[in-house]
Parts: sequence; structure tokens; C-alpha cells
Amino acid sequence: MYIKEVLKKLKNTGKVYKHLRLVESIRTPSGPRQRTVLHLGSMDELNISRDDYKILANAIEAKLNGFSKSLFDLEGENRIIEELANNFAERISQERLNNNLVDDTSVKSYEEVDINSIENTLVKSVGIESVIISQLNEYSFDKILKDCGFSNSEIIYAEMLILSRLAHPSSERESARYLKEDSAISEILNCNVKIYDNALHRVAIKLYKHKESIENQLSMKAKDKFSLEENIILYDLTNTYLEGRFVDSELAKYGRSKEKRSDAKLITLALMTDSLGFPKKSKILKGNISEPRTLKDFLNNLENEDGKLNFSKKNIIMDAGIGTQENLDIISKLGLNYITVSRKRKYEDEFFKNSIEEEFELKDGKTKLTIKTHKTENEIYLHCHSPMKAQTEESILKKRKDKFESELESINDGFNKKRARKKYPYILERLGRLKERYKVGQLYDISFDLDSTNAEDIKVNKIIFKLNNKDEEKNKDIGKYVLRTNNMSLTTKEISEIYRSLVTIESSFRSMKSDLDMQPIFHKKDKGIEAHIFANILAYHIVIPILTKLRKQKINHTWKTIRTSMSTQYRITTSFKNKENKQIDIRTTTKATIKQTQIYKALKLKKDIIGNKIYKEK
Repeated sequence: MYIKEVLKKLKNTGKVYKHLRLVESIRTPSGPRQRTVLHLGSMDELNISRDDYKILANAIEAKLNGFSKSLFDLEGENRIIEELANNFAERISQERLNNNLVDDTSVKSYEEVDINSIENTLVKSVGIESVIISQLNEYSFDKILKDCGFSNSEIIYAEMLILSRLAHPSSERESARYLKEDSAISEILNCNVKIYDNALHRVAIKLYKHKESIENQLSMKAKDKFSLEENIILYDLTNTYLEGRFVDSELAKYGRSKEKRSDAKLITLALMTDSLGFPKKSKILKGNISEPRTLKDFLNNLENEDGKLNFSKKNIIMDAGIGTQENLDIISKLGLNYITVSRKRKYEDEFFKNSIEEEFELKDGKTKLTIKTHKTENEIYLHCHSPMKAQTEESILKKRKDKFESELESINDGFNKKRARKKYPYILERLGRLKERYKVGQLYDISFDLDSTNAEDIKVNKIIFKLNNKDEEKNKDIGKYVLRTNNMSLTTKEISEIYRSLVTIESSFRSMKSDLDMQPIFHKKDKGIEAHIFANILAYHIVIPILTKLRKQKINHTWKTIRTSMSTQYRITTSFKNKENKQIDIRTTTKATIKQTQIYKALKLKKDIIGNKIYKEK
């Protein structure tokens, strides 16, 4: 084999450039001829000198003939040549398998082989890719994008982008590396596109431009495939933080971080799902947005799509942060129902005085509630007490108080050290930060032992603290909350069950942040930020149907567990020489494990969606 330069002229511009081909000499009935083995690209792309052409050709041929190393010692600068040789040898092997297959792999075939020549190469992950691509195909994702004007290559990049978010969540650069080097996605999609980070970034931005259309069609696909009733709509917000400086960003703002990242700017994500977690609507908002004010736009969007989502039968479920009286009035005027936690912290005993106390066990078989009910003309109020919630809240509160007291004791211990900072304003500032961090400062009476000999330089000798009456009141309210709804047709138990479904959307946010690596965000421009978040939302559209199918078959794993289980199934090429010293390559999928087989069976998928491919040198 050798490398040949060929001049190419672009018709549109007339520009001439040198294209490189890997060729070999073959014998034909008409005499010796040259056959192109592979198009290597332009000289500029390869960035190697003519002196290295022969070294590269020999290295490629050596790897194709079963040598793990080339016949030459490639060190220093020649490491680049070895990387090129690996890449080109892989492409040639794959093309051989695709284009020169044994006609019938079902017929038994026996070969006498040199066992010392056996070599396994091109190991690529195929299990998790098979699951994801099958779900994309079930939703006809390629057709959705084609209707939005995406080209064939853009559709492939979009599917690869979503797959990388689900199979190997990371930056676009790392995603490109994974898709190119570790994943069998190109083989599954039967494509040969050049995979690089800018291509993934550009398609992510284009996906966001068609956000409304893509999101609506995916929601409708889910509704049709799973016969979703959509009478319960969960609404909530979360935020995610960004790394770096964002001087010109209109979205990145300082706000109240859910992860306590007060040092970083935030982006807010508003999301609507149904009770099973299937996403319906999403919106990317400024990091300092007022949560209650975001609901009105969502409700208007629902109103404009009356009929698609059973508009007249909806119950909007939200937490106390969004359930303002203004929002409840808006919901009622639209003819919708709401269930929310009351923003009012305390009700007089008289309010529930004549209520009958009832005990319920919810569907999960674990949660028990004691409920008192009060009905007005337009609303039902439920005073709920959950022992399980009380136990959780007690544990959290105790942990916060212990840490708060430990920090105060640490400050007191520091006063005895040399050069300790004891000035009164500085200690007040430290105390303020502790109160903000642990949220329990109001439960303590705090005073100071001051050294006031110098009026201009007051110092603190000791912080004195003890729990006050508010701590007792706090303990009395642990595990208790009040629900309110305008749906007068629901029973007490139904109201409680429906509100408990709000944990579904909280689970959705956790999945996007941890399982799909939505945060932190490193993009510097709003377009990139929006595209990054929307790619995660699209990925979540694909996760939910997979997990729903598995749960129906009693497989209640998280996506992270599914991904870990499926990622150990590979495509692998086994190469060897037969008795006649001819090369034989067999491309197969490793046998599915017991766990993988259970997942494939639950999803009604084949354990090998590609099948065997065999190449035999003539």
C-alpha cells in the first residue's frame, strides 16, 4: 500500500486542493491496476509531510495484517502517525465488514486457524446505545426533525447528541470523543459522518430554535404510546448553576440556589409534567426570576392548546412557593382545578374544630396520614400530619442545630488563640452567615460577653446561646402541613394521593441534574446555555418512557443503574489468519448478561440489533 496525491477542483469556487488516497496494486485479467482502499482527506487535514507518507501507509497495512504495532518504532512526533494509522485501519476494517460480507452467516462454516494470530479489536459500547436508539425510533424522532427542516446529517448529529447526554453525560468535546472512540453508534445508525464537538454544538442550537414544535410532538407521541390521561399536571421550578463569568448574559443571574451555590450565577428551569413524570412543557428563565409569576405564561400556553391536553379536566399541582392567592385565582378563572400547600403557616384551632380526624395509608403502602378536613363554599382544606415526614424533618432540623451550635463553639474556642479576630462587627458578620446557612438562628437567644473598655473598638470574649420558645413551637409543627383545593369532587384520600405525586417532578429535576449531568454549565453565551439545557430536556423525554416500561415489569432502577448495567455489552472484531494465511474478521456483539437480558425482554428489544458481520480475504 502507498499514499497517492490527487488534485481536486471545487466547481463552485475553482479552488484546487490536494486529496490523499491510500491505494494498493492488484492483479486483474487486464493487467496490474491500482485500487483505492480509502480516501484519507486533504493534506491540510492530515497535516503530515510527504516524507511520512510511506511510514503511515506501512503502519496502516501492518495493523490490518494483525500486528498490534507497526513494523516501525513510532515514537515522538510519529505518535501522530500511529494515531492516524489506528483511525484509518479501523475505518478500513469497518468498511470491509459492511461491503464484503459472507453471503449467509446462518450457514455453518469451519476454518482451520492459527490461534496465535487471534486478535480482538474495535471494542465499542452497544448495549445502552441499542436501548436509546430504539426509543428514538419508537418516537419517530428522525421524522419530527425532518418536518422541522433538519438535513440527514443534522438528524444523525441530533440523535448522537441526545445519546451522549444519556449514555455518557459530559461536555460536547468529551461527548464527541466518546461517540467516536468508545461507542458503536455509527455502526447502529449505519452512517459515516465526521464526529466533532462543533457539529454537536451547532445541532444543539438548531434544536433549541425548534423547541416548541419538537417538545409538543414528543409530548403527543408519549400521550399516544402510553394512553396518558393528563388530568394531573405538576408544575415546579429549579435552578442550575454556571461556572465562570457571564458579563453579557441576560439569563445568568445571582439568585437563591437550590444547591446553596450563592457564589455562582444561576439559570431557572420551569417544567410541567404529568403524574408519571412525562414532560409536557418547559421554559428556560433568568436565574433571579420570581417563581410565582412564572405560572401565568404556562397556563396561557395550555389555554391556547385546548383539546390537545384535555384542558378542561386538569388539576394543577404545585408547592407553596408558587401557590399564591393570585395564581389560585387565575387557575380558577380558567376553569381549572388546583391542589397546593397553603402558604399560611398557622391556622387557628377553631378552623378545624368540628373536623373528623381520619387515618389513611397511601398507595405506596408506607406513608400514613392523619387528616382533618374543613370545607368552605369553594375550597377544601386538609390539615395533614405525616409521621414519616415528621421523622425526616426532625432529622434534618437536628442536624442543622447540631452544626450551628458546633460552629458557635468553634468561634468561642478561637477567642483563646493568639491573633484571634474578636471585633464585634466581624463576629456579627460571621454569625449572620451561619444563620443564613443553617436556617435555625431564630430558634436561639444569642448574646455576647463584650470587652467594651474601648468604645471605638468593642471586642467579643464569648458568644452565649440557648434554645428559645420558638424551638418548641417548631417541634410541634414538624410533619404537619395544610393542603387546599378548589376541586370539590375529590375525596380526602384522593387529594392527598394527588398531591403526593408532586415528588415525581422533583425526581425529574434530580434525574436531569445528576443522571444527565445538566449542571454545572460552562457555556459563556445564552444561546449555548439554552441549547445545553434543552438537550437535557430532550434526553429526559427519552428516559421517561424507558423507565416507565421497565417499572411495568417490576424493574424499578434509576437511569444511572440502567446505564451502568447496559454499558458493558460491546461490539467487538475478532481477527485471525486461516490455514491459507488469509485474513478473516468477525464483527459480533458480546452475549447479554442476565440483567441485560431482563432489560431487553422488558423493553421488547432484540439482544443484538446489528447481528454478525464476517469478512474473508480473497
